[in-house]
Amino acid sequence: MNRGILLVLAGVIIVSAILLFSCVDVVSPHDLTKTRVLLTEQRIRLFWEKNAKLPPDLNNLPLLPDRDNETKDGWGRQLEYKTEGSRVTLWSNGKPDAVSARERGVTNTFDVTKPLVPSP
Repeated sequence: MNRGILLVLAGVIIVSAILLFSCVDVVSPHDLTKTRVLLTEQRIRLFWEKNAKLPPDLNNLPLLPDRDNETKDGWGRQLEYKTEGSRVTLWSNGKPDAVSARERGVTNTFDVTKPLVPSP
């Protein structure tokens, strides 16, 4: 094949790849963590409604259909879970050696006996 044609094809492939990947949204580990903490809260509340008690850990929570049911933060570490009565605290320690606020952890404390407060 002619060298000029090969260069044109390579250029078309490169431009197509750039256009394709520029349309892809990237979710930051911090934002993914916030989402997973909120979805885990919903799953804990469902467990409470079905069992009238809090789960001993995050391993046997009910699944939310068509949702991300992962209980790891955006950095791949297991979410932390603590209970005191009906009060629950879920948190991620964030990125190891975090420098910026976007790398620090996320914490959510809620009472399962009180209604879920919609996020703004």
